[in-house]
Amino acid sequence: MYCEPTCKAVPEYPDSCCFIRLFKALYDLSGGDQEWIQQFLNTKNRVTGGIPLKQIETAHGLVVVLQFVETIQH
Repeated sequence: MYCEPTCKAVPEYPDSCCFIRLFKALYDLSGGDQEWIQQFLNTKNRVTGGIPLKQIETAHGLVVVLQFVETIQH
């Protein structure tokens, strides 16, 4: 599982665009509320199956959390 599109601007870090997309989506979803974002990232989530901050340490977890956030954003 991987994130599309890969970031051609930073080929050494192919998941960098996924991080940017995730944090942009969290910002948009929360209206920029940093406390809400911190709460989301540090609280166990039944849908993603873990604590998002820990999950995004792996490529697979990053994609799972990103897909969840982008889904609830729409």
